[in-house]
Amino acid sequence: MSQINTQKVTKPIQLLSAWLVGLIAINGSFLTAAANIDGWEKSLLVIAAVINVPIFLVAIFILQTKFRPELQEDSFYSKYLDSKSNRVVRVGKLDLIEKELEVIKTQVINKPAQQVATAKQGFNWGRISINDNLSDFEEIKTYFKENNIPIYDIFGKTKGVTDIPAGRYISIDHGVSFPVIVEILKLGIKFNMDGYAYYSAQDEFSTDDVLIGSYSDHVDHKFFPINEELKNLLEEKIELSELKWFEKKGVVSTVN
Repeated sequence: MSQINTQKVTKPIQLLSAWLVGLIAINGSFLTAAANIDGWEKSLLVIAAVINVPIFLVAIFILQTKFRPELQEDSFYSKYLDSKSNRVVRVGKLDLIEKELEVIKTQVINKPAQQVATAKQGFNWGRISINDNLSDFEEIKTYFKENNIPIYDIFGKTKGVTDIPAGRYISIDHGVSFPVIVEILKLGIKFNMDGYAYYSAQDEFSTDDVLIGSYSDHVDHKFFPINEELKNLLEEKIELSELKWFEKKGVVSTVN
């Protein structure tokens, strides 16, 4: 009787040969048994052997027609899928590697956006105070609330000072970090501020990190301009050295 070595059946097309060998082996065993016994079992084994032939042949016919592409080797089957779906298809380990690379690629692309979103959500703005004597105070306050920028305090009329600042200026404490300074200057551009300066909150007995709408006496009447040049610098990824270079170019004299 023919022996089937299953370890050698490694290609789909070899399955057909295995089926044919199996048909011969099964029918051979049926007919051999029928030749050695008497009674109704003999007739049953002969009938089963006869019926097996068309069943196997129909199954093989279906595999060779309807499922013929699936009986090809992996390399040929991948080409078939490629032409059918109009995209490159990999099978086996290559397919898994391709999927893993796509996942990694997606994670790498999305990571910077996720980091920016997280940084903005937990951004430490420090203690920002706004002068309510500014003509657009309500607009500034509304913008802060809508963009989740905390307002530490409101000074001016609420503190008994009704004087309107001679200009639209921002004062920034020397201890404020560079990233916060950049964001504050962007706000200064948005609200058409005239200039900014650094001051010592400790010397002024103040707890404010940033004063929007400050009075010029805080900084000896010297402010750096918030102009088109600064705007252009801030539109790119500005470095601390670039900001210092800008500030060395001059100041704006103000009247208290």
